[in-house]
Amino acid sequence: MGWNDSMVAWNRQPSGRRRERNGDDPVAQWNANAWGGFTRAGTPVVALAVLAAWATDGWLRFARAGVVDAEIAAPLPGAALTLAVRIAMFVLEALWYRIVWAALGRRLRFAPFVIALLLASSLDLCAIARRHLAPDAGTLLRIGIGGLAGSRGLEPLDTVSTAPGGPFATLGLLTLGRIALTAWAQAHGLKRGLIVPLLVTATTWLVSHLALAWYADFARGIAHGSTP
Repeated sequence: MGWNDSMVAWNRQPSGRRRERNGDDPVAQWNANAWGGFTRAGTPVVALAVLAAWATDGWLRFARAGVVDAEIAAPLPGAALTLAVRIAMFVLEALWYRIVWAALGRRLRFAPFVIALLLASSLDLCAIARRHLAPDAGTLLRIGIGGLAGSRGLEPLDTVSTAPGGPFATLGLLTLGRIALTAWAQAHGLKRGLIVPLLVTATTWLVSHLALAWYADFARGIAHGSTP
């Protein structure tokens, strides 16, 4: 049972049972009812806002690329493509963790976890937004951007896609927050402690970024004809 379902079940309990658990406290009862309504109404609104932000990011990326190359000046298809790719990435990420936990004998509910990953990706958007500030930033601001978004956050957003600058180029406070939120969503969905989900998430992040960095170097070597 997810968080929203739990709150719905709580609100549907007979008033006598709620009074027993709340100690006849009308303030506690009001808070339970109000919070349940907020989560039911607020989660879809926030999810739609994050999806709109990802579409906007794609629009801006392809619009900037069109300044350099008019042949790829397609902001609207770029926005749709970015949104589709991001949704596919959330689904694949959720499937991966579902498979891992299934192998460990636990069942992770798929749909709520996908939504949790979508909401957590707002931190990824924050890291991208920091890159807009980097080109004109002063020394202190660049230090802050690097701390939040890693060394990748100091690179300008002047292309549609930029190869990663090493496995830890994106490692900053925002990435650590993303890892923590992903682990918390697993712990909440599995109704267990945070330590093991955090280890699973951190290991997944490390292995995937090492593999991505290796592939980027390999592809770069092929492009320059320097591989055997």
